[in-house]
Amino acid sequence: MRILLIIPLIIFAISCEEVENSNNDGTGEAKEQTAASVFEELENLHKELLYEDGATNGLKAADLYAQSIQFLNSFPNDSLRMVVMEYARAAATGSGRLKNADTVLKMMIDEFPNHPLRPEKMSLRAFTLWQLGDITASTKIYNQIMKDYPESEWSRDAEGSLRMNQLNTDGGALPDYFERPK
Repeated sequence: MRILLIIPLIIFAISCEEVENSNNDGTGEAKEQTAASVFEELENLHKELLYEDGATNGLKAADLYAQSIQFLNSFPNDSLRMVVMEYARAAATGSGRLKNADTVLKMMIDEFPNHPLRPEKMSLRAFTLWQLGDITASTKIYNQIMKDYPESEWSRDAEGSLRMNQLNTDGGALPDYFERPK
């Protein structure tokens, strides 16, 4: 009777090992196909992020953010990492999750120090920090942009934003067209 119970277990164990071996042919291709298929899902979610009127679809944003973070954790060396980070940032920003957006922007800046979009991401992060009420950190990033990219359009934007930060920290009134940070 015990032999009858053991035989199916042995067959099951052998079949599981065969499936595992067939999924890993040593080339890493199975992992890449998985990354590609997951990225395709992320792309589709990103396309559905906004309603026709430009408002963010909150459910799609939450799903896109969660799946993007899962992709980043599962595929740390994937060539589409920066794109997926941007999807996560857009989803977080669009749904009002500014702390999550800040976390992703920091990750982008730290992981891609030579990327051509780095000054833009630094500026977005400084603005996000300003929205979160962290004027000191925002000011520090704007100053860094001016130091690292003095001839860029981002440096000129940073200069104007620093004036806005100064008004805010001096207790001065912000112009009507600016929202006060939360």
